[in-house]
Amino acid sequence: RIYGLVAFLPAFLLSGFAFALDQVPAVIEWISRVFPARYMVTISRGVFLKGAGLDQLWPEVAALAAYALVTLVLAARLNGRRA
Repeated sequence: RIYGLVAFLPAFLLSGFAFALDQVPAVIEWISRVFPARYMVTISRGVFLKGAGLDQLWPEVAALAAYALVTLVLAARLNGRRA
């Protein structure tokens, strides 16, 4: 139960949703790059507020795809084959 709060709170605060990430110290801005919520917030803002397309948002989409691939591979290795 507390696990969700420990994971959700930093992701929410470092996603750029609550406050602009260009206003935080550089160290915190670099730490925020670990959380996929940062890229999703950037994509959402770009699409809904600016009408941006894939040609403008491809770095964020690529970051989310890389995160998904790493997570999938890690989950497969940790769980192994179960017959």
